[in-house]
Amino acid sequence: MAESETGFTFVDKRNAQSDPSDENVSGVLTDTATDEVAETKEEAAERQQSPGTYDLIGYCLNLLASQAWQKLGLLADPQTGEAKLDLIEAKLAIDVVGDLAAHLESASDTQVPSDMRRELRVLLNDLRLNYVARRGDEIPNSL
Repeated sequence: MAESETGFTFVDKRNAQSDPSDENVSGVLTDTATDEVAETKEEAAERQQSPGTYDLIGYCLNLLASQAWQKLGLLADPQTGEAKLDLIEAKLAIDVVGDLAAHLESASDTQVPSDMRRELRVLLNDLRLNYVARRGDEIPNSL
Protein backbone atom coordinates (compact mmCIF):
# COMPACT_ATOMS: atom_id res chain seq x y z
CA MET A 1 0.00 0.00 0.00
CA ALA A 2 2.73 2.46 0.91
CA GLU A 3 4.34 2.07 -2.53
CA SER A 4 1.17 3.07 -4.37
CA GLU A 5 0.70 6.11 -2.14
CA THR A 6 4.19 7.48 -2.73
CA GLY A 7 4.08 7.17 -6.50
CA PHE A 8 7.27 5.16 -6.93
CA THR A 9 8.50 1.66 -6.37
CA PHE A 10 11.84 0.46 -5.11
CA VAL A 11 13.65 -2.05 -7.32
CA ASP A 12 16.72 -3.84 -5.95
CA LYS A 13 19.05 -4.49 -8.89
CA ARG A 14 22.04 -5.74 -6.91
CA ASN A 15 21.41 -9.36 -7.87
CA ALA A 16 20.32 -8.63 -11.45
CA GLN A 17 22.49 -9.66 -14.44
CA SER A 18 24.46 -6.65 -15.69
CA ASP A 19 25.07 -5.68 -19.29
CA PRO A 20 28.62 -6.73 -20.36
CA SER A 21 29.24 -3.24 -21.70
CA ASP A 22 28.69 -1.89 -18.18
CA GLU A 23 31.36 -4.11 -16.56
CA ASN A 24 33.80 -1.25 -16.00
CA VAL A 25 31.16 1.01 -14.53
CA SER A 26 29.83 -1.65 -12.16
CA GLY A 27 33.37 -2.57 -11.11
CA VAL A 28 34.12 1.05 -10.27
CA LEU A 29 30.85 1.44 -8.40
CA THR A 30 31.46 -1.72 -6.40
CA ASP A 31 35.01 -0.67 -5.48
CA THR A 32 33.86 2.81 -4.51
CA ALA A 33 31.05 1.45 -2.36
CA THR A 34 33.46 -0.93 -0.64
CA ASP A 35 35.91 1.93 0.03
CA GLU A 36 33.11 4.08 1.47
CA VAL A 37 32.08 1.27 3.81
CA ALA A 38 35.69 0.76 4.89
CA GLU A 39 36.13 4.49 5.58
CA THR A 40 32.91 4.55 7.53
CA LYS A 41 34.08 1.64 9.69
CA GLU A 42 37.41 3.37 10.32
CA GLU A 43 35.64 6.60 11.29
CA ALA A 44 33.33 4.66 13.60
CA ALA A 45 36.33 2.97 15.23
CA GLU A 46 37.96 6.38 15.83
CA ARG A 47 34.79 7.74 17.40
CA GLN A 48 34.49 4.73 19.68
CA GLN A 49 37.99 5.16 21.11
CA SER A 50 37.80 6.47 24.61
CA PRO A 51 38.98 10.04 25.14
CA GLY A 52 42.35 10.64 26.71
CA THR A 53 42.83 11.77 30.28
CA TYR A 54 43.74 15.30 29.21
CA ASP A 55 40.56 15.46 27.13
CA LEU A 56 38.51 14.44 30.17
CA ILE A 57 40.26 17.00 32.35
CA GLY A 58 39.45 19.68 29.78
CA TYR A 59 35.83 18.56 29.68
CA CYS A 60 35.52 18.67 33.48
CA LEU A 61 37.25 22.03 33.52
CA ASN A 62 34.70 23.46 31.09
CA LEU A 63 31.80 22.07 33.14
CA LEU A 64 33.16 23.55 36.35
CA ALA A 65 33.90 26.90 34.72
CA SER A 66 30.32 27.04 33.49
CA GLN A 67 29.12 26.18 36.99
CA ALA A 68 31.33 28.93 38.44
CA TRP A 69 29.83 31.53 36.07
CA GLN A 70 26.36 30.39 37.12
CA LYS A 71 27.18 30.55 40.83
CA LEU A 72 28.67 34.01 40.36
CA GLY A 73 25.23 35.03 39.11
CA LEU A 74 26.62 36.02 35.72
CA LEU A 75 25.08 33.14 33.79
CA ALA A 76 21.51 31.91 34.13
CA ASP A 77 20.87 28.39 35.35
CA PRO A 78 19.64 26.46 32.27
CA GLN A 79 17.02 24.60 34.33
CA THR A 80 15.43 27.59 36.04
CA GLY A 81 16.43 30.40 33.70
CA GLU A 82 17.43 32.51 36.70
CA ALA A 83 20.83 33.85 37.72
CA LYS A 84 21.51 33.31 41.42
CA LEU A 85 24.56 34.30 43.42
CA ASP A 86 26.21 31.62 45.58
CA LEU A 87 29.75 32.71 46.43
CA ILE A 88 30.62 29.61 48.44
CA GLU A 89 29.94 27.26 45.53
CA ALA A 90 31.47 29.72 43.07
CA LYS A 91 34.72 29.74 45.06
CA LEU A 92 34.79 25.95 45.21
CA ALA A 93 34.25 25.65 41.44
CA ILE A 94 36.93 28.28 40.72
CA ASP A 95 39.42 26.57 43.03
CA VAL A 96 38.87 23.22 41.31
CA VAL A 97 39.19 24.86 37.87
CA GLY A 98 42.53 26.22 39.11
CA ASP A 99 43.64 22.77 40.25
CA LEU A 100 42.68 21.17 36.95
CA ALA A 101 44.34 23.98 35.01
CA ALA A 102 47.54 23.39 37.00
CA HIS A 103 47.53 19.75 35.88
CA LEU A 104 47.10 20.81 32.27
CA GLU A 105 49.87 23.42 32.65
CA SER A 106 52.30 20.71 33.73
CA ALA A 107 51.52 18.55 30.67
CA SER A 108 53.77 18.42 27.63
CA ASP A 109 53.20 20.68 24.63
CA THR A 110 52.01 17.70 22.58
CA GLN A 111 49.28 17.00 25.12
CA VAL A 112 48.18 20.60 25.74
CA PRO A 113 49.14 23.23 23.14
CA SER A 114 50.43 26.64 24.28
CA ASP A 115 47.37 28.51 22.95
CA MET A 116 45.11 26.31 25.08
CA ARG A 117 47.29 27.02 28.13
CA ARG A 118 46.93 30.75 27.47
CA GLU A 119 43.13 30.40 27.20
CA LEU A 120 43.07 28.50 30.50
CA ARG A 121 45.04 31.25 32.25
CA VAL A 122 42.70 33.91 30.85
CA LEU A 123 39.63 31.91 31.91
CA LEU A 124 40.96 31.38 35.42
CA ASN A 125 41.93 35.06 35.80
CA ASP A 126 38.48 36.15 34.57
CA LEU A 127 36.75 33.83 37.03
CA ARG A 128 38.91 35.01 39.93
CA LEU A 129 38.46 38.71 39.11
CA ASN A 130 34.70 38.31 38.83
CA TYR A 131 34.63 36.42 42.13
CA VAL A 132 36.50 39.25 43.87
CA ALA A 133 34.17 41.82 42.32
CA ARG A 134 31.07 39.88 43.41
CA ARG A 135 32.47 39.33 46.88
CA GLY A 136 33.10 43.08 47.13
CA ASP A 137 29.45 43.68 46.24
CA GLU A 138 28.39 41.47 49.15
CA ILE A 139 30.52 43.26 51.77
CA PRO A 140 28.59 46.26 53.16
CA ASN A 141 30.36 49.60 53.17
CA SER A 142 31.43 50.43 56.70
CA LEU A 143 32.30 54.04 55.91
